Amino acid sequence: DELYGLPHLTSIRTTMPTSLRQFELAIRRAIEAHEPRLRDVRVRHSPIRPDGLELRFEIAAVVNDDSPHPVRFE
Repeated sequence: DELYGLPHLTSIRTTMPTSLRQFELAIRRAIEAHEPRLRDVRVRHSPIRPDGLELRFEIAAVVNDDSPHPVRFE
């Protein structure tokens, strides 16, 4: 259930590349719902393989504390 995390990966992978934007949105929504320390969350599919058929994402956000600073995860 998406209320508790992300959609099942097999449903995303079988419909690639059209499903990638939906999965980016699902990742962003899960982070926003479950990680209050981050704000301005951005998620981008960032494959290394030339064909783009891998589930690798870059997540950028701002840490929401007394001295906000950007963070990035791959």
